[in-house]
Amino acid sequence: GIMEVYNAFPPNREFMNVNGLTFLLLLFLVAAFPIIINKTPIFLQQGVSLAVFLEYGLFAEVILTQLALGALFIKIRLGKNEMLRIPINSLMFFFISLSGGLAYYAVGGTSVPEQIMTKENIWAILAYALTCFLMNQFILHIIDVTVFKEKRALLSKDMLWDGISSIIVFPVGFALYILYQKISVVAILFIGFPLVSIAVAMQAYHSSVTVNKHLHRTSEIGHQLAASLNPHAVLDLFVKEVCRL
Repeated sequence: GIMEVYNAFPPNREFMNVNGLTFLLLLFLVAAFPIIINKTPIFLQQGVSLAVFLEYGLFAEVILTQLALGALFIKIRLGKNEMLRIPINSLMFFFISLSGGLAYYAVGGTSVPEQIMTKENIWAILAYALTCFLMNQFILHIIDVTVFKEKRALLSKDMLWDGISSIIVFPVGFALYILYQKISVVAILFIGFPLVSIAVAMQAYHSSVTVNKHLHRTSEIGHQLAASLNPHAVLDLFVKEVCRL
């Protein structure tokens, strides 16, 4: 698939240089702060991927996203029984990148630097962002149903978080591209810090929400245990509720 993408959409310019590697470093930093929801890691690579796509083209975006995905796997420390997630997620992100790029070009998106910032091309950028989001959710649904045999709600919690993160991060990625045209690689430092800060803040917020929910549930279990006087009933209830928790 990567070979076909290279043949059909060769990179606009050399990206395995200092500038391209700086983009990759930013992707690694963002991947270091994933949000795990329903066993699904969400990391804010969309904004950086958008900037890479607009600057270097689809092939570069595919390569750098795949490398960032490897950093994510290292961060979340997959167990031996979870190694299947590596090829599955690699394929998933490949098809997300491919779908977003095809949508961009299908609605008239251009690779000419002077025309990317035109009003007409903004619609192509929006098509890219929306397609990436929808394809991510569609493929996750297919994987959960067919591979992991799990039911997945159409409007799931991870979809909500992914939607919120996309709304926040895609404009940041667009700003990254605009500033990159003005001051080159220094823009990655200016935009990279707030982007990583957003990732850290969202991870911390999600962790606090999860902890508060567990504490609330623990308090409810305590009240249920205190309401029973039968030791066997207390023990059974304790084991049952702790397993659920």
